Amino acid sequence: MLDLRSHEDAIATLQSEKVELWHKLLNFARDLQRGPDQPGSGERLEAAIQDPLMRYYFSTAHFSEAEISFLMKFPAPNGETFCDVLEQKLQNTRSEICTSHTFLPIITDFFHTAPNFWKDKSFEKRYKTFEKQWRKRGKAGVH
Repeated sequence: MLDLRSHEDAIATLQSEKVELWHKLLNFARDLQRGPDQPGSGERLEAAIQDPLMRYYFSTAHFSEAEISFLMKFPAPNGETFCDVLEQKLQNTRSEICTSHTFLPIITDFFHTAPNFWKDKSFEKRYKTFEKQWRKRGKAGVH
């Protein structure tokens, strides 16, 4: 049985009460959209691959361990979890798995991000701050 209301309520709560995590999710989605060939996003996606805590590119390059666990357990409309949805969709993928063509649509559909959210001026500002913080972490040897 579909429970769209619980899923929608959980997303609304994520956006309003876990704002920092919502912004991290958007930064992650932007990195997926930009792909591994772009400076910055490529480094973070490569760091994700090297991260022993990584689950479907969700890694400490973008999230804390607790945040990864929270997102993987996020309720889906069908009563399953986001992790279950990812597993099912990836098992049904017949083409090569790509960050921007495979993962990004799953994430944006599941979490109902606005189309082209990365063009929003307030998002662009937050993303630039995120990138500066990433570079500082790299200079400090913490990635």
